[in-house]
Amino acid sequence: LNQLGHNVTVYERSDRFGGLLMYGIPNMKLDKAIVQRRIDVMENLGITFIANTEVGRDITADGLLQQYDRVVLATGASVPRDLDVPGRHLSGVRFAVDFLTETTKNVLASETKKLGPTLEGKYLLLVVVIQEMTVSERPFVWGLQVLNSLKSRQNHQKNACQATLGQNTQ
Repeated sequence: LNQLGHNVTVYERSDRFGGLLMYGIPNMKLDKAIVQRRIDVMENLGITFIANTEVGRDITADGLLQQYDRVVLATGASVPRDLDVPGRHLSGVRFAVDFLTETTKNVLASETKKLGPTLEGKYLLLVVVIQEMTVSERPFVWGLQVLNSLKSRQNHQKNACQATLGQNTQ
């Protein structure tokens, strides 16, 4: 739109632009300097970026419609889908989006651009849940296979841990 001569303004709820590219992908997979470089290019082409502004809270839809000729609403993917599974509400169980956002903000704020030892000495179990998809009329259950494999591995590690603890108490 900008290249066609239209004035473009982008509002972002977060402190940085890029959405999931900035906060949802770990820095080791996508260096945030690459995302920022692209945003800088767009800004140099005349696109206006306004951060820390939530549409509906900081600026109303009516306000946008009065201020601009056209409005495109791109909501992003910042709201996680909760699962009603055993253990979901235990201490330390977090949504990936929240964890990645917090971690990336810490990395970007640090001088070394590396994550500190926040998980040092802790066990981390990452569970990826994939929604069931239909492919050629057959359910895609790869996510279920991964979870079954994790459960089997967890039971094996639990048994090994109990055996070790039993040896240490004798």
